[in-house]
Amino acid sequence: MSLCPCGSGLEPSACCLPIINASRQAQSAVELMRARYTAYTLHNIDFIWNSTHPDQRDQSDRQAMENWSAHAEWLGLTVLDEGHPNSNQHTDEVEFKVTFRIAQVTHLHHERSQFSFENNQWWFVDGKEIYSGPMERPRPVVRNQHVGRNDPCPCGSGIKFKKCCGNRATAA
Repeated sequence: MSLCPCGSGLEPSACCLPIINASRQAQSAVELMRARYTAYTLHNIDFIWNSTHPDQRDQSDRQAMENWSAHAEWLGLTVLDEGHPNSNQHTDEVEFKVTFRIAQVTHLHHERSQFSFENNQWWFVDGKEIYSGPMERPRPVVRNQHVGRNDPCPCGSGIKFKKCCGNRATAA
């Protein structure tokens, strides 16, 4: 039994696939968001495109979606906040993190997405990126410099290394 890529713990046929295949509508913004993640893992850009609100599609880059989907190894989705639909405005927000690997580098994408409920259907409207980049920040380059016994101590004390930090290094 394989589980749905969205991390729900359900089989894909009981989770995101019926939404992606249009045999049923997403019942909530978080359900649509999970289906969109699963569609990325399946390289189904048509679903991503078609679930984007029609008024927002001109701001979307379909080629970038295709490239991201095709080149990423999708590692997981974590929903941080499922949102709470605003019944008066028919809107909702979902906060999530996605991990993926491209060219041997693991990345994190953290976003808060806005959704709208119109014509009996949930639509992705926009996303506010909180962080997107490598999981680990680049580490500073440390140069191994040899400090001679009579050189000034690199700690900045103004004393010779042998009388300052060099003395502690030999005492240990």
